[in-house]
Amino acid sequence: MKVFHQAGHNLVWNLHSLEKDGAGDGIIFSPVNDGPARIGSLSTEIRAKSLIDPQFYVPASGRGKLQEYPFFPSSVLDEFTTVDFETVCWDVASQCVNWQVESGFSEIIIPVRYYSDLPSDYFEQMLSCYIEPFIASAERFGYDGKILLTIIVKSSQMADSEQKNLLLNWVTGIPGIDGVYLIFEHSSPNKQIKDPVYLSNCLSFISVLKENDLIVNIGYTNTEGLLFSLAGPDSISMGVYENLRRFDPRRFEIQEEQHLRQPSPRLYSSVLCQWIEFTYVQAIQQLYGRWEDLFEQTHYMPMDFRPGANWNLKQPELYKHFFMVFSRQVASLHANLDERSSQLKSTIAAARSAFSDIDSAGIPLDGNSDGSHLNAWQTAISLYERM
Repeated sequence: MKVFHQAGHNLVWNLHSLEKDGAGDGIIFSPVNDGPARIGSLSTEIRAKSLIDPQFYVPASGRGKLQEYPFFPSSVLDEFTTVDFETVCWDVASQCVNWQVESGFSEIIIPVRYYSDLPSDYFEQMLSCYIEPFIASAERFGYDGKILLTIIVKSSQMADSEQKNLLLNWVTGIPGIDGVYLIFEHSSPNKQIKDPVYLSNCLSFISVLKENDLIVNIGYTNTEGLLFSLAGPDSISMGVYENLRRFDPRRFEIQEEQHLRQPSPRLYSSVLCQWIEFTYVQAIQQLYGRWEDLFEQTHYMPMDFRPGANWNLKQPELYKHFFMVFSRQVASLHANLDERSSQLKSTIAAARSAFSDIDSAGIPLDGNSDGSHLNAWQTAISLYERM
């Protein structure tokens, strides 16, 4: 299973990690952050093992660098409407496919529009405005590579077996696609997903796609990508910031300038399968006798964990360290899915034991740094295995 960098702000960190540190297998480029000239200037080797998400999610927006792409809907239309887009969608598809092919990406991705509430004609609209024009354009260009369809799966569709099966039947019945660029949309006040029923349904969804011989590349994953690996996807992703580890359509909307409080820096531990808030890392160093066993060594370690150390979200070492550690963790997963399940269960058990020891050392962690998400993982595995 591959792991792709989910690109966004500070692409240079992803590129350095991939090229210099050997972390990850490729990049899913983000047009809202980087224009066609920037991406086109990268080496053919980088592009050949990478993907680009065209990001048509909010077609009327054109936020950031999106407007620099001549095929982006708001670049083609003075004012985007669904009716007007129907008149230009074939030309848009032709330009977008041509650019992806000429850029030499490993696979073509068909974009889709995001809806907060799906319209009754959603499937028909996706077919006529996106899927059919893109597939026909690829055939016209003589493209013989793989074609992936972007699929955004809502929590409501996971919670309702009828909606879930309807979506699966539709996706698996589309001729001309080789797989999906799969995005699970899930809102939660927690940094980690802690809903075991939802997670088990995600696993079964991935499993059905694979049983139908589809490529499954999952975007916008946090550490639950490790859990999703039990269903055998072809890739998961890893991102610098939290908005690259969970899909949020607001990334693609034009918004007024907001001054939001920056979250605290966090350090990833593959032993704990968790991002630990930095002040807790400092406390663990002082109070937990085996703290070095929790945080793997890379050339970005040791870091300054002393109280008062001036760490912030703009320092790349935290993320480059994460990319190296997480890539190793993914690479260590067993190829056989049954063996992988046993392996992950052992990892979860060891992590839960370590969290118990940390608590016993006098360091009660908050809900965004503790191991409570691992309980959901364990339950999700049990539910998935009984489906």
